[in-house]
Amino acid sequence: MVVKGIKPRRIIAAKTKFRILKAMDRQADLVENAYKRITKTWSGDKPIFSIKTVIKGDDVIVPIVATGGFGAQKLVWLDDGTRKNYPIEAKKASSLAFQSGYKAKTKIRKIGSGSGGSFGPTVFRKKVIHPGIKAREFSLTIANKREPPYVKAISRAATTGIVKRVKKTTNGS
Repeated sequence: MVVKGIKPRRIIAAKTKFRILKAMDRQADLVENAYKRITKTWSGDKPIFSIKTVIKGDDVIVPIVATGGFGAQKLVWLDDGTRKNYPIEAKKASSLAFQSGYKAKTKIRKIGSGSGGSFGPTVFRKKVIHPGIKAREFSLTIANKREPPYVKAISRAATTGIVKRVKKTTNGS
């Protein structure tokens, strides 16, 4: 009777850690590209995205930071939404001036940005009641879309080299 044993190659922790971090960085780049697609057609200030893999103790996290002053604030307003029916009053001028119509460039739970903006005749008001901004839920949408491939890429990186090279030994003959 011949018994065959399968003996895995010795795990090299440093190489495995490097493969995992490299895979995480690739996934972080894909997340950053998704955010850039959202802001592609924006005019004026745009957020600057910083996404970097960080090791904190036993945890590995990929924080997404948007900076850039007003551009970052616009992203927060669109991602989280704003309250409804809040007043806006003219402060530095005698009246507010704006075009009467508006079509959003982004859509709820959609990654990307299209055409849109203000249209129609210009109107002047001392005070308006803003209808609020519906939350676009970009962050939630990106997280839901990217989590399965992220987990798969990290798992693949962790097992590459372990599963790939299995040394077969023969016992008894």
